[in-house]
Amino acid sequence: MYTFLTFLVIYYMGYELTTKIYYPVLFIMETIEISIISDFKIIFIFLWSGIILKIMACDYYVIAYTFSKLTHIPYKKVVLLLGPSL
Repeated sequence: MYTFLTFLVIYYMGYELTTKIYYPVLFIMETIEISIISDFKIIFIFLWSGIILKIMACDYYVIAYTFSKLTHIPYKKVVLLLGPSL
């Protein structure tokens, strides 16, 4: 999906403009006009936040598991200790 979006952005805007914009995918989403949905950017960010939460959950698991193995503290206690740091 990322590769497809990257090629789409470069094809649509060109590499010169793509390198000057911080978030080129959001820039393209602002240009799409759908009559039913007034602002497609909000829907894109909402859907993307689900992906971000999945990545954060995987990272949290890896950090808690690694910390429990390095310190020899049970995994459940490590999860309770690291929980408030999120």
